[in-house]
Amino acid sequence: MKTEVSAFFQNHSLPEPYVSAQEAALFLSISPKTLTRLARQGLIPAHPLGDGIRRRWRFLRSELDTWMHGRVNSTNHLRSHREGTQ
Repeated sequence: MKTEVSAFFQNHSLPEPYVSAQEAALFLSISPKTLTRLARQGLIPAHPLGDGIRRRWRFLRSELDTWMHGRVNSTNHLRSHREGTQ
């Protein structure tokens, strides 16, 4: 039985779990408040739960990682960094 279960998990990948705003903020090294603001503005990949004003947000680490790599490699990021240092 144990071998069958191991074989199942080797052949089937489980979906990536969503993480909370607190976990996502820790992953990105920013405050949860900043992360929530970025999510509300649509500037960061996020998945809202609920239809009201006080939505809860969930995040996928893989999407956050891709988003962050895109910011690091973008010319907009470099331009804004240069402007801030001059």
